[in-house]
Amino acid sequence: MVVILLPALGHAQNFEYGKPAELKGLTRAYIDVGVDIKSFEEIKKIIQNAKLSQLTIVDSIKESDFVLMFRGGKEAVLVDGDSDLQKSGKGVVAIPSASGDRLRILISFESLQNRIGEAKPSTKFAKEFVKAYKEANRLK
Repeated sequence: MVVILLPALGHAQNFEYGKPAELKGLTRAYIDVGVDIKSFEEIKKIIQNAKLSQLTIVDSIKESDFVLMFRGGKEAVLVDGDSDLQKSGKGVVAIPSASGDRLRILISFESLQNRIGEAKPSTKFAKEFVKAYKEANRLK
């Protein structure tokens, strides 16, 4: 059960670093996107469409084994000498540390949507999570 307070991404906190393989056997995920309901729905849909029958998305962090945290926004990027706003996103998949007082980061993610038609950062994050979860649990 994840019972620690989750910081906003980028805030200073002591972290531990693990590996995606530590997702093995974990079955209850909480998705934290702040107030970005659209990203929540996109991430949830991709996970559900992956048909990971043993994985349940829970409504409360207290019910979860691990958490997917994602924050999206826009970044100014220099393209051919001109500034352009592109969708950006950062995310982590984390479990509580053994002591329970900090996060153990299993996956760290960062992405830009470089062109129209390219997958959104939230979509890329969800797909990266699904791939790692399948590998950790030896699913096809």
